Amino acid sequence: MRVVLVGNKLIESNQGELIDSYDLVIRLNGGIVTLKNKHHIGTKTDCWSFSTKSKAQYDGWHESFRGVTKLTLNNRCNYEFVEGFRVEHPAYDELTAEYAHSRPSTGLITADYLVRVQGFDVDLVGFDFFSSGTWYRGSNENIPHDGDNERDYLTGLVGNIL
Repeated sequence: MRVVLVGNKLIESNQGELIDSYDLVIRLNGGIVTLKNKHHIGTKTDCWSFSTKSKAQYDGWHESFRGVTKLTLNNRCNYEFVEGFRVEHPAYDELTAEYAHSRPSTGLITADYLVRVQGFDVDLVGFDFFSSGTWYRGSNENIPHDGDNERDYLTGLVGNIL
C-alpha cells in the first residue's frame, strides 16, 4: 500500500496528481482542499491527523473533513471534542523527551506513528520543515518546533520526502 502524508507547504507545487495517486492520503491540521488549491495539493483525503487546543479551530477544520477518518496522536490532547478519535501513541513521550527544547510537530508524530506503530512505508509531500514558518504563525519566527532535527529524524524514517 502506498501511503503519503501531506504537509501544509504545497503552494504552487503542482503535486495534486501525484498525491491523489497514493492508496492512502493523510492530511494534517489545516491542509484543507479548496477549488483554488486542488491542482497543487490534490483532492483525495482518506484520513485527517490534527492537533489543536482550540475547539473553534477544530470546528472550522471538521467541516472541511466531514466524512473522513479523524485521528489525533497527541497524548496530551485530552479535550472532550477529540473523544472517539484520540489514539495513544506509545512513543509520544519518547518523542517529546527527545525534542525537550521544542515540541514535536503533528507531522513528526503522525509519520512516526504510521511507520513505527502501523508498519507503513510512508512518503512525505509538502514538508519544508518550517523554513517558511508554520501554518498557524505564518512567519518562521518563534516556531515551537525544531525543523532541522525533525528533517534529520524523518529522513531516516520515511521512504521519500518529495
